[in-house]
Amino acid sequence: MPASRDEGLDSIRALAIFAVIGLHVVGFSFYSFPKYSPSWNLLLVLDQIFRFAVPSFVAVSGYVLASKYAHNAFVFTVFFKKRILRVLPLYFFFSFAIFYYTRFLYPEPHGAIPLWKIIFLGKTDYHLYFVSMIFQFYLLFPLFLFFFNKFRKALLVFALVLQMIVYLISALAMEKIFDFGFVFGDQQQYVFFGTWIFYFVLGMLFAKVRFSDDKTAKLVRISVFFLIFGFFFMLVDTYRLFLATGDLITSLRSTRLPVFIYTAGFVILFLLKHELINRFLGRFSKWLIYFGRESFTVYLVHTLVLRIVLLNLVVKNLFQVILLFVITVSISILIAELTRRIFEFPGFLKSKNG
Repeated sequence: MPASRDEGLDSIRALAIFAVIGLHVVGFSFYSFPKYSPSWNLLLVLDQIFRFAVPSFVAVSGYVLASKYAHNAFVFTVFFKKRILRVLPLYFFFSFAIFYYTRFLYPEPHGAIPLWKIIFLGKTDYHLYFVSMIFQFYLLFPLFLFFFNKFRKALLVFALVLQMIVYLISALAMEKIFDFGFVFGDQQQYVFFGTWIFYFVLGMLFAKVRFSDDKTAKLVRISVFFLIFGFFFMLVDTYRLFLATGDLITSLRSTRLPVFIYTAGFVILFLLKHELINRFLGRFSKWLIYFGRESFTVYLVHTLVLRIVLLNLVVKNLFQVILLFVITVSISILIAELTRRIFEFPGFLKSKNG
């Protein structure tokens, strides 16, 4: 893969990690403002804008893996060993740090969580479901690759149908339309690979299929339409749900059709044109590329940083929300850099290594 494309993917990762931190900063700040106040409404809009974060990470993962193994022999043991060595040491290190802080130093009480859930489902903190979810894709990738090479359209349709089924079950359960007899909250949804499968397969598609200029232009127009239409549809749906349920998690969750339309548009556009990010930023693009290459460590540590900062910063206005974001990003990147130097560990899913 050409270096420029590799750097473009790192830029997508950078945008995604900033959006992840933005989501969590907004999530902590919501309750500092009266409902429906201008500041509260702005935070709600920002929350929805940032929903492209995890779909982008998943799509880039599918893109990178498909690119690497498009023409190379696939050996499952070698492939999985690389994934383990690349991800798990940092995951366990920061999981332990977060666990120690939240269980022994943080003032709020925590319920007992089985050890196997803490390890395998990322229950140390709410964002660590991502590691469990992405490992499900690693385990299934040989199967995806086989079907993608043999039945590409069928796999894409299957991925879309499965993801929509998950969304339907999510709506029925979280909006209390139907009682399934089991818990299917946002954490249960997000840890399941089926919630994100279409983005992963879409990433594989854009890695292995070269489109003509005419088709690329058409896809760009479609993706822009999805972005704009999905954004407004998403906001209307969010307010509808909040008025009906009064619950922010239900109203803002990622497992909704309007969010899917918006995020699919984002993913398609930036996978097709990811080199434009760096071209637009010019000399500043090297910083975005750097942030993207450190994105996994930043992802792991940022909630711990956010909690510590919130012990010393009380959010009362939008300026303090911005300040909270900037401080959290800065300290998280600093920790990522120190971690890289100490461990000599590569960034998350570097494109060169797949």
